[in-house]
Amino acid sequence: MMPVRPGDERLNLAREFLAEQMLTQHRSKAVLYRHCGLSPQATVSNSDWLAFSALLTGDSCHPAMCGALRNYVVRTTGIGGSVAYQFVQDDIDSELSALCSAAHLVLQYAPDLTQVEVWGFSGATFTRGIEGFGGREFLLQSRFSDPEVEFTPQWLAVNAVPMLFFHECRVVFVDHRLWESEDFP
Repeated sequence: MMPVRPGDERLNLAREFLAEQMLTQHRSKAVLYRHCGLSPQATVSNSDWLAFSALLTGDSCHPAMCGALRNYVVRTTGIGGSVAYQFVQDDIDSELSALCSAAHLVLQYAPDLTQVEVWGFSGATFTRGIEGFGGREFLLQSRFSDPEVEFTPQWLAVNAVPMLFFHECRVVFVDHRLWESEDFP
């Protein structure tokens, strides 16, 4: 994939979507929440994050995998949070195969959506992370019907690459290393 650079059409489309759809809607809800005595929290649908990611990468949604683009798996969390991958017990092998071959985007966001960070890692990095839990055998022997693996903020800090940061919908940081890597589509 070609790296995203300031002024790039994909970056502009993603930034506009973040500003006009996601942040504006959140701020409108926050006013209503405060009026009702509630504490506003960032509640953004998975579809909005997928649309943002699709605009940013130029990719499209995968018809058979919920929460994934064709070439990227997208996870969201609050800034400094962890990301989880849940597996369906009857389909662990195919899910694991797909996750180990896809690139991964982790979208971290502030509670008020004024900060959004895009981090990424390759399928090979995901594979090493899963092996740290015991790999396929761990998932198959899990006592839970649908086992889950959670990558902690510490794991993400060491293994994921910060790619793009937005503050108030302005690009404040871009790192091209992962965009230009052969391990990343």
